[in-house]
Amino acid sequence: MAKSTFTQTPAAVKMDRIVALLEVEDMIWTQVAEKLYVHKQTASRYLWYMARQTPRRIHVCRWTEDEKSFRKIPVFRAGDKPNKRKPKPLTPAEVYARIQADPMRYGKRKEKYRVEWHRRKGQPVPPRPVANPFAALGL
Repeated sequence: MAKSTFTQTPAAVKMDRIVALLEVEDMIWTQVAEKLYVHKQTASRYLWYMARQTPRRIHVCRWTEDEKSFRKIPVFRAGDKPNKRKPKPLTPAEVYARIQADPMRYGKRKEKYRVEWHRRKGQPVPPRPVANPFAALGL
């Protein structure tokens, strides 16, 4: 399949629809993909093409953070303003501090490394220690 040049009629129609969506509200690329019923990679490719072309039809108005992986995600808006610069990534210490602050996440991370450690050593993974529910009753 040939690489899209963004100059054919179907591409121009998609770009017009993207601009119309972004005039109403700011969106990240996954939201644009859901609204236009296209694949996420296709939406991302169109958005970045339009944000870098001259004259610019859309721009990156701010960067938001993905709660799952702490990576920075661009938020797009219609208009001819300059793109916001991408903020610096978190240091490993900052990521670890955020994971420790969330007990559910920290427990999953500890469990993952516990299992990896036993597999690297070639040992069977022992069952996860479970607190005795009857200990508080003195049984």
